[in-house]
Amino acid sequence: MRREHYTRATDVLYKLTTIYYQGKSEARYPRFDVRREVTGYFHSLEDAERRIRKYVTDDEKAKSSGKYRSDYDYYYGFVVDEIPFDWHLTGDAQHTRIYLEDGTFLHETKVSALYNKDLGGALEPFDGRPKEECRFEVGDLVEVLSGDTVSLEIVYSQPPTPERALEIRRRVREEFQKNCAGITDDELSEEMDYALDITDDSYTTLDGDEGYMENHSHPYITSLFPVRRKVPYLLRKKLERGLEIALQENETCLY
Repeated sequence: MRREHYTRATDVLYKLTTIYYQGKSEARYPRFDVRREVTGYFHSLEDAERRIRKYVTDDEKAKSSGKYRSDYDYYYGFVVDEIPFDWHLTGDAQHTRIYLEDGTFLHETKVSALYNKDLGGALEPFDGRPKEECRFEVGDLVEVLSGDTVSLEIVYSQPPTPERALEIRRRVREEFQKNCAGITDDELSEEMDYALDITDDSYTTLDGDEGYMENHSHPYITSLFPVRRKVPYLLRKKLERGLEIALQENETCLY
C-alpha cells in the first residue's frame, strides 16, 4: 500500500513567512489585500516560533512609539513551512503551521503537501480530521486567505472526519469492484489510499448568495482565520442567506 511506503524527511528547515496588511481603514470586508514576505529560515520550529514572538514584541514597541516602516505595518499572521533538504520538491511543504497576528498558534496540516517522487508523484494519504481539531463550525464567518487576498466567507462544511474518510474509501472500493473486473486486493488498497490526500483536509466555504456552485470553494485548513473586524450587517445577512440556499440545494449531498 502507498501509505506503507510514504515516509517524511527528517532533515528539514523551517521557512517563516510574515503576512502584512495595510492600514486598518483599508482592511475592510468583503475582501482586502495582504502582502507576504519570507522573513527567515531556521533550523528548528522552536527557533521560528521564537522569531515570531520577537516580531510581535518589537511591533508592540513600534506601535507605542508611532514608528512604522511602510504602509503595510500591521501583522495579519504568520506561516511556518517545514521543507526537506535534498528532496525533489513538488508541492508546497511537508508540514505547515499558521499563527495569528499576536503569535498565537491556530492550525496545522495533518499530512504532507509534497509529492513523493519514489511513489510516482503520490501524495501522503489523508485519514480525516477529528471534529475537535476543527476550530470553525458550519455557519461561522471566517477570513479566507487566498494568495494575497483575504475574503469574508461562511463555513458550509468541515473537513471529513476519520469516520467519513473510511466511508469514502469504502465507496471507492465498491466502485472499483463494480467497474473493474479482475482488480486485485493490493490494487484496491492502492486506489483506496489515493481517495483522500491533503486537498481533502479543507473546509467548504461560500462567499455569496447566488447558489452553492456559484459561490463555494475548498480552502485548506491553513487558509482560514477568525473574523477580526467589524462585519457589516447586510454582508452578514447575505452570507447567512447564501448558506441557507446552499444547504437547501445540497441537502442530500454529504460531501
